Amino acid sequence: MEQDRQFEINTGSKSYMLATSEWFGCKNPQYFLIRSELRGEKGVTLFLLGVDGYSISTKYIGVSGDDVREKLFVAATNAIAGFLEENNFVEGATYYGEYLSDETFEILKEKPEWEDGNWGQKYNFNL
Repeated sequence: MEQDRQFEINTGSKSYMLATSEWFGCKNPQYFLIRSELRGEKGVTLFLLGVDGYSISTKYIGVSGDDVREKLFVAATNAIAGFLEENNFVEGATYYGEYLSDETFEILKEKPEWEDGNWGQKYNFNL
């Protein structure tokens, strides 16, 4: 994918490769996703991170789309790294997150209401 960001994350004694991709559209037009794959020894752990597009389009008025994308990717990476350090997670599972007003992602184990499984197409969200 064109906008993939890949780098290594170390937690405990394990090393993972994190690949965060471009945003994917949801059926609910208010949300879009950042899709991150954590590649480990036993499988790929998927992080589907929801962003309220209406909320950030007003929050980041006058900020370039590339700068907003960078903020979101950094916030996603930090949230996933923190989640890995603080939680026992299952390789190969799917975890969810939501972008909060304090510019962080809260990682959840439960599937949120906005996640309807219809996020399979690349979506270039223009701010």
